[in-house]
Amino acid sequence: MINFNGKKYELLFSNNLLPFWALHYSDFLFFNEFKKQCGAKYNIVSIIENNWQKKYAELHSLDELTNAFTKKVKNRKWLNELKTTYREKTIKVEKLFKIEINKTTSDKELIAILIHLRSESVPLDAMSNMLHIFAHLAQDEKKLNDAEDILKYGIFVKDNVSKLLLRRKNFINKIFKEIAKRFGINIKDLEFLSLQEINILIKSGKINKQLIQNRRNFTVVFFNGKSKILEGKSGHNFVNKGKFKDIIEAGRGSIKGFGASSGKVRGKCVVVENIFMAKAKMKKGSILIVPYTGPEYLPIFKLAKAVVTDTGGITSHAAIVSRELKIPCVIGTKIATKIFKDGDLVEVDANTGIVKIIK
Repeated sequence: MINFNGKKYELLFSNNLLPFWALHYSDFLFFNEFKKQCGAKYNIVSIIENNWQKKYAELHSLDELTNAFTKKVKNRKWLNELKTTYREKTIKVEKLFKIEINKTTSDKELIAILIHLRSESVPLDAMSNMLHIFAHLAQDEKKLNDAEDILKYGIFVKDNVSKLLLRRKNFINKIFKEIAKRFGINIKDLEFLSLQEINILIKSGKINKQLIQNRRNFTVVFFNGKSKILEGKSGHNFVNKGKFKDIIEAGRGSIKGFGASSGKVRGKCVVVENIFMAKAKMKKGSILIVPYTGPEYLPIFKLAKAVVTDTGGITSHAAIVSRELKIPCVIGTKIATKIFKDGDLVEVDANTGIVKIIK
């Protein structure tokens, strides 16, 4: 939990995501589609530092989402509408992957393909994000708990959209390679630009290297009805002006989350912020305490005795993989990475969702 501009925000995601992709889940186009599918938007602030994003949602707007979801759950047609959208958009996106990208593809065609791909993909991104948040909120809200069919569909969508996202990244990488070759720039620089800025680059032939360097160091993406991206010193000033700070709402020693994979174990914990720290610190038999996990964590899970996360719902990566590997997992603790320290001897009781230090 953090405080920003006098409002409380809850951590939703912590993952490896550069600005080009972070904006896919944070701009007006995304939130317009999100509202179209569920009936409400939510306000966010994302901090991207050292290629790692932490995305926070304003608590008040999450309450509005809960009300919107409650109405949707009562509408039996909603799930069928989501399934239709998923099928139609998946077919269209996969069709775009078949386009050949080479030196004969014009500059105009390259940007047109990028824009078209974004347009067809945004309903899938919004749906995956929406169903993830639905599962997250369903843990706290009894009125959402009877939507088992939607939660199951959320697992299916999240898994398949994640696979589709990898294919999109590979396809877009082909386009980026062609752009980088034509304009004599580093392909990795393109991942720090928005789609609109890449369009400007193609039209003008000029790239703002200082902007890219600033975004490499520190980027803030903010949405509160309007999308805003700030980088470097401007980003730091924006965060400082809003008095961004962590809120610890429990005493050190014991916390409660939601059991995603049953079991009860004891062991020494390893607290990490990202996959790079996990690879450096994790040892077999340790208990992994992490904000959020993704597919890149699979080798780490195989070393873990149990997994505890700050965020996530029953459709989250941590929940699904822990069940597959049959290791205890407690999700949605909100503050585990703030409460525990490396080497703490802890007990993870995924049957009750309680994680505590053994004295």
